[in-house]
Amino acid sequence: MEVAGANRRWRCQFRYRGSHRESAVAQLFSLGIIHTLMKTKSLTPIILAVFFAISPLFASADSFHDIAIQARAKYAAAQEGWQRGLAELVTRTDTNFQEIATIQRDLQLAYIEQSTARFRYLLEHDSKRIILTNGVSQFANFDWSDEDTKAITKSDPKYIQLQKRILELETKNDKESDWPKFRVWFRDTLSKSGDYKTLLSDFQVQQKAVEDLLGGSAVADSSMTQAQLDQIRKDFGVVVEVRDHKIIVGTAGLATKEQMSQIEDALHKVYGNDFTNYTIVHLVD
Repeated sequence: MEVAGANRRWRCQFRYRGSHRESAVAQLFSLGIIHTLMKTKSLTPIILAVFFAISPLFASADSFHDIAIQARAKYAAAQEGWQRGLAELVTRTDTNFQEIATIQRDLQLAYIEQSTARFRYLLEHDSKRIILTNGVSQFANFDWSDEDTKAITKSDPKYIQLQKRILELETKNDKESDWPKFRVWFRDTLSKSGDYKTLLSDFQVQQKAVEDLLGGSAVADSSMTQAQLDQIRKDFGVVVEVRDHKIIVGTAGLATKEQMSQIEDALHKVYGNDFTNYTIVHLVD
């Protein structure tokens, strides 16, 4: 699994390392001045077009895949807008930093595209690693391994080209000599400007919309869980109650090991990875 801490290439408030673990909250920092906000990600216009084309769900999202696609599209679009807006603001405010702003924007958008490609891959091949019900942070921080990288590279030739482009941009980024000067300017000038505060506020509003969408998915998930439990009650003729991380299964008479195994398998499908957090209690009437 890739983890946070590999953001070494960012030296300023643009910081975002899409190829590693994402945080829902990015730290915008410059020589000790820290601003907290959502880390940026995005979809390219083409990818967004595909998401919208395949997703009538934008009017009514009521399934796991629908909510996942809609949340990712909103999350990524907001972050892409932040990156483009910040780069434009830097250039407009002081043209001396145009090169840094341009390289950072392009690098971050490439990281965003990489993260989106990984998201699509997991949604198709291992969607249980995409968590909708624990907020933006866990939604963004899906697990990704070296084995996943090998698999996506084999299945998606464009991913290889994307990796090459990221490497080229990282090299350019590391060669920039104006970072110390830029950090001071950002801290003392840009971060105090009204335009910057407006841009940041707009971005946070969009991120809140994603948080609200994912919060709504928790309600949908709860309803779906109850429907699945009702189906288990019907299929096996048992009583199922969930209390304080205990799943109480009541049977009319002594159930065989095979029957209990089948019931546990069905419950496992309902709760997925969270199943290990529950204790099965078998009650006999």
